[in-house]
Amino acid sequence: MGIHKVQLGAPRNGEESNRRIALIRQQLRSILASPGFVHSARMRQFLELVVENSLSGAAPLKETVIGVQLFGRAPDYDSGAEPIVRVEARRLRQKLQQYYERDGAVSPVVIHLPKGGYSPQFETRAVPLSGSAVAVAPPLAVTAGPAKGLGRRVVLWKAMAAICCLGALSIGVASLRPSAFSRVPPARASGSITSIAVLPLVNLSGDSAQDYLADGMTDELIGSLARIPALRVISRTSAMQYKDARKALPEIARELRVDAVVEGSLTRSGRQVRITVQLIDAKVDRHLWSEDYRRPIGDMLEVESEVARAIAAQVRLTLAASRESPVRRETEVAPSAWDAYLKGRYFWNKRTEEGLRKSVGYFKEAVTEAPGYARAWAGMADSWLLLGESWLRPNGEAFRETEKALDKALSLDDDLGEAHACRAALESNRGRWDQAEAEFRRALELSPGYATAHQWYAEGLAAHGRTEEALAEIRRARDLDPLSLTVNVQVGYILFLARRYDESIAQLRATVDLDPYFWMAHADLGHAYEQKRMYPEAIQELQKSVDLTQSASQTLWLAHAWALAGRKAEARRVRSTLEQSFAQGYIDAPPMALLDTALGEPDRALARLRTACSAQSRIVLSATPILDPLRADPRISAVLAHCGTID
Repeated sequence: MGIHKVQLGAPRNGEESNRRIALIRQQLRSILASPGFVHSARMRQFLELVVENSLSGAAPLKETVIGVQLFGRAPDYDSGAEPIVRVEARRLRQKLQQYYERDGAVSPVVIHLPKGGYSPQFETRAVPLSGSAVAVAPPLAVTAGPAKGLGRRVVLWKAMAAICCLGALSIGVASLRPSAFSRVPPARASGSITSIAVLPLVNLSGDSAQDYLADGMTDELIGSLARIPALRVISRTSAMQYKDARKALPEIARELRVDAVVEGSLTRSGRQVRITVQLIDAKVDRHLWSEDYRRPIGDMLEVESEVARAIAAQVRLTLAASRESPVRRETEVAPSAWDAYLKGRYFWNKRTEEGLRKSVGYFKEAVTEAPGYARAWAGMADSWLLLGESWLRPNGEAFRETEKALDKALSLDDDLGEAHACRAALESNRGRWDQAEAEFRRALELSPGYATAHQWYAEGLAAHGRTEEALAEIRRARDLDPLSLTVNVQVGYILFLARRYDESIAQLRATVDLDPYFWMAHADLGHAYEQKRMYPEAIQELQKSVDLTQSASQTLWLAHAWALAGRKAEARRVRSTLEQSFAQGYIDAPPMALLDTALGEPDRALARLRTACSAQSRIVLSATPILDPLRADPRISAVLAHCGTID
């Protein structure tokens, strides 16, 4: 049987029109996932741009605007001299025709792009199965390939599924256009929403330099929603794994174990930004809510707060214990300061030396523009903390800068959970555990969904022998950030601190399987093998860590394993090259003393620790089994008892 088109009158009410808008967006995703589009980034971008522009109620796109936004032409682009937009529009029409002749032959929605313009038209059609019954294909989730900066998760409409009677109608652009804020009213979720993932917003600006803005808005939404105590929000590290992922929403939801997903896109043109966001019941891939925002760049902080509050309101409808969400309203800051802040967070999240150094520069730019911007000061503190912890700068200098930035941030806003977590980590690094634990508890009270705070707190608990509490905290961090390599490594490391070496090795090997190039997993796995006296395996893993980092600290641990395995001449040669790094403050005293001990030179280890004790007054130690040989020497143990403190 053929496809019968049924035309009815105008929509009866706004809710009916909104349902059609959702139907069109689902059809758009099906087209973008089809073989004719999935490998053509330009066609995908073109189609999504014109469809979303039409559904938003905006004025029809001009050819010059498309040339600048989509094809990267200069602002003075002359479409008469270079007809690239018209040429690509012709290709797009051909691809749409081919789609509806093959893959979309039984699709319930037809998207047309009429000649001579860039405003698509939409037509709903019914598909008869037998007799007078009319079938409309329900959504079926499939995996589809992405195009850079476009929809990653798609729904393919499949015929011959559940039958329902439907009167379909031809929908013109005029009858479909909502107001400037295109909204799908709340639908009922298939069950309680107690967990959610915010997937990376897609940058549709046609300019990769705006990735920081899309990623930054994603981070801000995650951070705002994570303040809701009853809601489990997947952390950034895991959410970003799905940037340009070729997976359907239900599959992503299963992997992250969430009930709902937030996805959307961002387009920037000059000082104007458009953000489209939707909340989806991931179990059945059904839209619950959507909104389209068009604002100046200076209003983005308020937009982020609006989106977070709207999503929180939808989630609260399904929570067993409805309560007011502690979603914060952000204070106004200069657009240039906010822009610099997002760039700082973008580079901070890269966790590389170059990224951390750049992040400090951008945070400084932000606080110069807006000295009262507490979150920018907190970001600067985070950057200096990691520079010090990673020994990318002498930690004495880095920690002083961390403290100065934290003092400023918390004096401006004492309710920043992330800043309290950073303060806790700083106090822990300085061996002040009582102060650190109080700060950790305050951080988690303010930001219960901040996975990093749970992780750092777990590390501190483990260092103080409270391994069961530590394991509970680190597993909570993993619930919030299941794909984080760092969190997964820390699960193995805490098992190592608990001297559960076989379990530690199993966990760390699983993490290596997730990413063979993650140096930390190889380093901790090498230490675990070392404790079991499996020296060849330890050397192999530690060598991989050195190869991946080229760092002095990892080279020291490889030399330590060599010494234990009897390769002392090689270990001594390495030690001589590390003495300068030690003198400059890039390597701490206990690891160097441990290498001295492994080389059979306890007197040298003792002298090194006494000097460090005299110079620093306190030596920060760890409860790691690696340092057991130092504790076993009564003379060294006495020095450590005098000026050592646990981290």
